[in-house]
Formats: sequence, C-alpha cells, structure tokens
Amino acid sequence: MSSEGNTLLPEPDLPQANDGVLDLGSLNGDPVRVHVSAYPERNPGDRITLTMARQEPYLELTRYAYLQDPGQDQDTKIYEVRVEPLWALLSGQYEVFYMITSRTGNASASAPKSVSITDTPEQPPSAPVSAIQVNLFGTYLPGLVGSWMVPEDYTFTPNNGLLAQSLASYSVEQASTPNTILSFYKNEEMDPFAQLASDGSGTNWTTKNQAETDFARGDLISIKLDGTDNAKLFLAVAL
Repeated sequence: MSSEGNTLLPEPDLPQANDGVLDLGSLNGDPVRVHVSAYPERNPGDRITLTMARQEPYLELTRYAYLQDPGQDQDTKIYEVRVEPLWALLSGQYEVFYMITSRTGNASASAPKSVSITDTPEQPPSAPVSAIQVNLFGTYLPGLVGSWMVPEDYTFTPNNGLLAQSLASYSVEQASTPNTILSFYKNEEMDPFAQLASDGSGTNWTTKNQAETDFARGDLISIKLDGTDNAKLFLAVAL
C-alpha cells in the first residue's frame, strides 16, 4: 500500500445496486455487500474502514474489515465488507468510500461512489440481543475492532453479560495473544461497561468490570483493543 501523493484508491463497488440505486427491499434480509479491489503492498492486519454517509439529513455508518494473511490470497481480486442492519440505512443519497490503514499507520483513501438507497425495511419490534455476534479472527491494531447497533431496548447486567467463545479449540494455531484486553463501550462514553481478558495461554477469555447499563434501540456498542500491537484475536463475542 502506498500513501505517496494524493492518489485515491479505486472507488468501492456495490454489486447489489442497479444503475446507482440500491433497493434494500430486494435483498431479502441479506446484508449490503461492498467490494474493495485488492491493492498493492497488502499486509496482515491492514484495516479497511468503510463509510456510508448521507448528507440530508446527515447519517453516517462505518464498518470494518481486516486482512488476515495476504500472502496466502495473492489471487484475491476483491475484499468484501458487509453492512447491516438494513433498517439503519435510511433511504436517501449516499457517498460510499473506504480507507486502508496499515499496522504502521499509513493510510490511503478511496474515491467516493454515489448510490441512492431505497425501500429501507422497518426496524424490527424486537430481536434477541444474543443474536448479535462479532467474530474476531486475525491480527488487529489497537483501537476499534468491531461494532454493532443494539436491536432493542434492554439492560445489560453481569448476570446476562458477555458471551465469549474462543476459536482456539478448532486449531492450536488459533490461540489469541495472551493477556489481551478488549473493552466494550456504549456510544461515545469514556468508560467501558465491560471487558474481556485472555489468559496466559490465549485460549480462554474471562469477563471483568461488568457494569449494569441501560441500552436503547439504535445505540452503538463498540469493541476496542487496549494497547496491544499486532494482537492475534480468535474469538466470537455475543450479547
């Protein structure tokens, strides 16, 4: 990846759109798929930050994807970033763009692509919170590693807290970096409402510092990696 000059990366592609229109009603509940072309000088841990921004009224959704081992996927032509829930993408005109950030902090941005989003589905009246899951699988930089929107009003308590499943049980090579801490935040609050910590082997995760927290439908939960460079994470997290 090169950050020389002001050259923009190619604009993203939205294969589900037709003639610049993305009809969410035609997706049958599937997520929006955004394709990013493979680029030179790819490295493990590169982060793709995808942004979908509507101007009037303003709305911005950001989603992330990480490269695992580009050395093993030299034939890969595209990387896919999925955007959901669909009800969060209100109808309107959007600019869709992405940024590639390397583990050393170099960043390159893409040209924007315009798309008109139509037929946004209604927000469901309720959904089981435990159905919301993030899989972390690969090498990550400190900072934000995952996020999702809360599907319904609920109260988080230590008794119905985080569910974490290590993926190391599927392969001895899939142990997370030992003594790593993941912190969970509500919206833009400064203090986390819960944390996960890996043990000395990197094969088990325990919860800590869980605080009762009220959530409203549409609140954002963010997961941040605390201070460990190039941490290997192999786990599934759910609420």
